[in-house]
Amino acid sequence: QDEDDDDDFVDYSNMTEEEIKQRKAFLLKRKKHYNEFAASQLAKKLIADEEDEEDNDDSKSEHDDKQGINKKAHTSRSSSDSHSVESSVHSDSKTSL
Repeated sequence: QDEDDDDDFVDYSNMTEEEIKQRKAFLLKRKKHYNEFAASQLAKKLIADEEDEEDNDDSKSEHDDKQGINKKAHTSRSSSDSHSVESSVHSDSKTSL
């Protein structure tokens, strides 16, 4: 709400200079108060949105980590299987000499 809008409803003709000053000071303080309130509401929303985004990133990261662990386990198994085949081939070749 604009300060000028508030002035439209006030009859300054019946007010002293001091009352006019006080009224304008009041209107300015009220305007700042509402601006602070709106700013704090926006800040809360932005913080909540950022936290939601981080939670989604964490969930995706955990999912990716699990996928990575499964791939590593599979790769590990394949690798150890090939080592055992190589070992058996080497030991067979030694025994046949």
